[in-house]
Amino acid sequence: MATERRNFTKEEIEATWKKAVIQPNNNPDVFRKDYAGAWIKKEDYGNVNSIYGWEIDHLNPLENNGDYNQENLYPLHWKNNRKKDKNYPEWQTEISSEGVKNIVKIQNWYIKE
Repeated sequence: MATERRNFTKEEIEATWKKAVIQPNNNPDVFRKDYAGAWIKKEDYGNVNSIYGWEIDHLNPLENNGDYNQENLYPLHWKNNRKKDKNYPEWQTEISSEGVKNIVKIQNWYIKE
């Protein structure tokens, strides 16, 4: 049976933001990168109208018996989260970066279980 969906707590959002990759010469309290290399902005959490918007992704989706344990939660640019969807253990992301700009770059991911 799938885990029931719920809203994230402020503590979960903060802990997940801390998992984003810190970049040299950038304030880590403002900008970081997701695991696909896309720039995300802390204050743009949940903002799908932002080029730096991000969401919390359940690496193993709730529909696949994933859960809300912090080990399963990752910051992910909202476009990457949409591309990943419910796919696991194989999925794709579509946004990465080149310098200080986000760019379209399809990447394939696989977790060996």
